[in-house]
Amino acid sequence: MHINSYGDTEKGFLSVVEAHKDISFDIERVYWIHGVPSGGTRGGHAHKKTRQLFVCVKGAVWVKTLKYFAFEQYADQVQLFSGDAVLIEPMVWHTMKFAENSILFVLASTHYDESDYIRDYEVWYSMVTK
Repeated sequence: MHINSYGDTEKGFLSVVEAHKDISFDIERVYWIHGVPSGGTRGGHAHKKTRQLFVCVKGAVWVKTLKYFAFEQYADQVQLFSGDAVLIEPMVWHTMKFAENSILFVLASTHYDESDYIRDYEVWYSMVTK
């Protein structure tokens, strides 16, 4: 998915994401990840309820996802460049790898709640394969 941007090289650009138009959920939390060393990773977890839209606003971020549906495993990796986005649904294990000076902007469907996180891969695996 690519974020809608309007403008030109003389005046600059405005990029827009709207709840229930571009994404199908209310936005309850906004955060960004920055300052990650080149090749550094973040994530390595899943959420029970939270939906997230990852938007690369600078640099490049590789997003690896792992999910199960009907007892089938689906692994994917997308590379996001500035203006690219990917939707991360609940119960999807995700890890992000950052290029130097990259910024990942995140729109989330819930407020922060530590109990929504599944940080242990084996626990997550047992939940999605039962």
